[in-house]
Amino acid sequence: MCETPWYRLFIFLACLMKAAEIQAQCAKPSVGGNRVIVDDLGLTTYPNGSTLIFKCSIGYKTVNLTASKTITCVGPEWTNLDLTCTKKSCGSLPDLSNGKYTFPDGNLFGATAIAVCNEGYMMVGVNTRNCHDSGWDGRDPVCEVVKCLPPPTMQNGTFQPVKDFYNYNEVVTYTCTDGYTLDGNSEISCSNNGTFQPPPPRCVFVRCETPDIKNAVRIEGKSPPYGYGNFVKYKCNEGYTMIGADNLVCEINGWNPPPPTCIQQCTKPIVGGNREMVNDSGLQTYPNGSTITFKCSTGYQPVDPLASRTMTCIGPEWTNLDLTCTKKSCGSLPDLANGKYTFPDGILFGATAIAECNKGYSLVGVKTRNCLDAGWDGRDPVCEAVKCLPPQTVQNGTFEPVKDFYNYNEVVTYTCSNDYTLDGVDSLTCSDNGTFQPPPPRCTIVRCETPNIKNAVRIEGKAPPYGYGNFVRYKCDDGYTMTGDDYLVCEIHGWSPPPPSCTRSQVAPTTPPPSNSTQVAPTTPPPSDGTSVKSSIIIIAVVVSIVVLLAGILLAVFFSRKKEIKEQAFRLMPK
Repeated sequence: MCETPWYRLFIFLACLMKAAEIQAQCAKPSVGGNRVIVDDLGLTTYPNGSTLIFKCSIGYKTVNLTASKTITCVGPEWTNLDLTCTKKSCGSLPDLSNGKYTFPDGNLFGATAIAVCNEGYMMVGVNTRNCHDSGWDGRDPVCEVVKCLPPPTMQNGTFQPVKDFYNYNEVVTYTCTDGYTLDGNSEISCSNNGTFQPPPPRCVFVRCETPDIKNAVRIEGKSPPYGYGNFVKYKCNEGYTMIGADNLVCEINGWNPPPPTCIQQCTKPIVGGNREMVNDSGLQTYPNGSTITFKCSTGYQPVDPLASRTMTCIGPEWTNLDLTCTKKSCGSLPDLANGKYTFPDGILFGATAIAECNKGYSLVGVKTRNCLDAGWDGRDPVCEAVKCLPPQTVQNGTFEPVKDFYNYNEVVTYTCSNDYTLDGVDSLTCSDNGTFQPPPPRCTIVRCETPNIKNAVRIEGKAPPYGYGNFVRYKCDDGYTMTGDDYLVCEIHGWSPPPPSCTRSQVAPTTPPPSNSTQVAPTTPPPSDGTSVKSSIIIIAVVVSIVVLLAGILLAVFFSRKKEIKEQAFRLMPK
């Protein structure tokens, strides 16, 4: 077995110790917060156990004087630093004599104080002081009273008073020699910057040309020539409007204001198209430049809400009017309950809507509504179900049913007392106009005269007097034949059918005359009309009886068959 040389072991241990030492070192700390290392040696690493002392940066101070200012390397980390720093305060500066300081940035480290002199004083020295680590730098400036040197002189003029210097706000006044006029302010004053303000005026010679205003005449002021301060006043000729001022003054740079112009006027415009002036003044002519505002007439609205509504007189014509108008729409009205509206004229301004109720309903309220400027006028009428008051009563008769009122299409039926009969329709209906239709009947008493039938005798029916429904039956005497019906009934307008007549029968000869023709049997007289009516009644009764009998047989067969089908169905049902 080979042995490791002792020096190799020594080298290994030395390397191991070096590695442990390197691992235990701390990097240079970066703490910020305006804190710096005291006596910084510029090292980038520090051995384990090293201690660093910190202080506040220039212009900053310790917040807590008892706080620890050191940190220690406990490889590879540093302990916490308790030291905290804040900006130093330089405090306020006392006011200057005839001035003061302002502190736009405050009074902490790095701030700047600005010195300001009072009105009428000017500063001598530096007007700023800065807050450093040891306090405010520099010294106070001085605020001295403002003094102005004499203002400049000018040609053709002087100023007063004349002095070697002037105090703050002191005033001098300029005047011009005859024939010249000041151009500028006559007074200037010593300002707080040591100069006279505003700039001094100048003396100028002024001449204004005669105004050339066509279609106008001068009514006030002097005649030419015109110098500074002269004035004139003009008036336009009839039918013209002045653009500009009528009163002119000759000033340094000419007439002020500039001469006007006279423009022909505009006549009152006629635009039509359901457009009208707003606040029409009634004028028939308008000065140039006049503007008139238009609106749509009542019941009309602009086609384009953004279109211009004004016209301007540019003598003698008006500018175009863009406004166009159309009738307003009131829109459709919703249907009524149990009714509707019709619009025969449409739904635009001026139209009329007509309300109509459904069948069986009547209108309560005004049936028409008009489309006005603000919309449909009025309010909806109401469609109420038709009600009829009881119909007219009739003498010697009644109607059923009897109620306080009747609904649409409800029916009443009239009946008459004994010996009276209805003349008219027995049933009346409540119509859609709230009345019963047709008109009510009347109950009339019926009396029929005793039939005057010669050569006949009554064989059936009651004796006189005869009322409605009474019947009689007549038979002609022997040897007489009846023409007409033997059976009469008393009805509203008398006997029906009319009473018959009995005429003498023709008697056949005892011995027939000789004849070569075939002998004819004696003619049998025709049966009377009374007999035929009686036969008809018997035939009708027989037919009705047969029909009733057949109907009964058919019903019996039907119900018997129906019962058999039910029994078969019951037997086939699953049990």
